[in-house]
Amino acid sequence: MNQILDTGKPVQSMQTGPSQSASTVLVTEDVPGLVLQALLGAGLGVERIDTEQLRERLEGGTGQISLFWDIPSETVATALQNDGQTVEIIADWLDRMRGLLSLLRRHRRGLKLFDARLISPQAEPSDRERLASALGLARLPEVQLGEAGPGDTVSQMLAVLALSRLDMLRDCLDELEANSLTFGTDALATSWLEPAAKGLQRIRRLSLDLKDKTEQDDRALAAAKADCVRLSAELATTVSSAETHAQEISLLRDELGVQLTEIARREKEISLLRDQLGVQLAEIARREEDGLRKEELRDKAAYESERALSRALTDLRREARERNSLQTRLQETEARLASVEAERNILSQQMTEIYESRSWRITKPLRQVRLLVAPIREAEPSSQADS
Repeated sequence: MNQILDTGKPVQSMQTGPSQSASTVLVTEDVPGLVLQALLGAGLGVERIDTEQLRERLEGGTGQISLFWDIPSETVATALQNDGQTVEIIADWLDRMRGLLSLLRRHRRGLKLFDARLISPQAEPSDRERLASALGLARLPEVQLGEAGPGDTVSQMLAVLALSRLDMLRDCLDELEANSLTFGTDALATSWLEPAAKGLQRIRRLSLDLKDKTEQDDRALAAAKADCVRLSAELATTVSSAETHAQEISLLRDELGVQLTEIARREKEISLLRDQLGVQLAEIARREEDGLRKEELRDKAAYESERALSRALTDLRREARERNSLQTRLQETEARLASVEAERNILSQQMTEIYESRSWRITKPLRQVRLLVAPIREAEPSSQADS
């Protein structure tokens, strides 16, 4: 209630010690601050008090006590706006009011109760006049609607209407109202209707804006998903191509291994031929020592050895050329593999940037909102059909 009431007067200091005059009234902790300002503006002393302090006052016999109480509409309205625990707030208020009623039954003559709602826009002028007369005042300052937003006014009205009709509060409220000076009607003041209408219009506009924003985000999300699917397909194609090239490289490496083995075998043969040539040359030298007859045999053996060596060298050169050709093919294949791996790394980095981008993180709550709103959208056609 202190969010929408405005007395137009500065707040005065409230008494904190025991009541010292008949012009001092006590208030419970549920009475809002601007109601206290109205009482102070009327020239009354005001003191907040809890149930235990009230019990000590009554048992101390300090004379008749005037006490203002109120429903917890202010705290409940705040909880409605902030998704708070309204049940706990109501249960705490109910416990305190039951304690107050218990004290009232034992000290009925020493305690006079007043409904603080008499100083609110909900009260009629006749109600405020009855309250001023009961307090011995000529009049009470007029309390008007303040500058609270339309959403606050709607929450305040909902809290007032709901609390006055809760079954769990009915017995307690009936007894409090039966033993208090309270208003004669529970009709809602027409001064609240215009702010409430503005609040509802604002809520509708926000709902439409949220719907448009959600649709835009859905379209952006669909486009992002399409890009992800396309990039995933390209990445899969690249990976498949890389695997194919890797298999080709493996086959080439196997072929190169076979070629190298063959070259090693040929080199061993050449080594053996060289050894044989050495033996033959030694034999030729020996035959030279033996004479002309042996020289002819030596020349013939040398000729044959040279021919074999020439053939071996020719084979070796051919094998060397083949080995160079295989090494060139291997280098080209490894270069193609490196290019494919680079393309795959680029695509992977693009995927990572998309998932780590601000737009992806920003749209995450919207995607979650869409998941929450989807069942409501599906339920709307069926509810309209029932209507």
